[in-house]
Amino acid sequence: MTNCFDKQQEGGWWEDRIANRCSFPIGPVNTFTNIAYMLAGAYVLWNNKAWGAAVECVMLVLLGIGSGVYHGFKTHFAGVCDDAGMFLVFGAMTVYAYAPASEYTPFAMVVGGGSLAVWRFLSEEPAQYLHVLLGVFVGGATMAGTLHGHPLQALVGLALLALGYFGCWQPDQTRHFPLPRWGHGLWHILTAAGIAVLFLSL
Repeated sequence: MTNCFDKQQEGGWWEDRIANRCSFPIGPVNTFTNIAYMLAGAYVLWNNKAWGAAVECVMLVLLGIGSGVYHGFKTHFAGVCDDAGMFLVFGAMTVYAYAPASEYTPFAMVVGGGSLAVWRFLSEEPAQYLHVLLGVFVGGATMAGTLHGHPLQALVGLALLALGYFGCWQPDQTRHFPLPRWGHGLWHILTAAGIAVLFLSL
């Protein structure tokens, strides 16, 4: 049976050790900053009324729920839900980048993102390649946004995602972030903003 210390250590987030909690929310900041993904989904839908934007909104809400449950309870299954949420969001966005105006795109977004999420639920293998795959998806979406005539917006989205990863996620993992309880929480906020900006550039 997983003990409290092991739960806090799972994932390596700095706040979990500082907060030293054994029950929900194990990482309070890490848990509740996932509201940012839901707000990002609402922002996307507010600015783009297409069905594809509605699908991306739903995917962002599911990511927010999955990541919030993971950081709140720190179970293995919740961690899989967190990974699956990322695959849903970035997989769907990549499909949308190919053909944002097609009537079949919303369905393809569900199939594409959903297939990646199911793969994560069925296997531990995708977790090994998560960051590489997400990097490829982000790069592809940035290129698509640029080619669609919105290079500055696409680059701002990319910059927010890069700042979240290199400026918050990695320093939190290595215990170098200047605000110990906020490294991963700010990653949530910056990536939520970056996803919204990048999607709206497509």
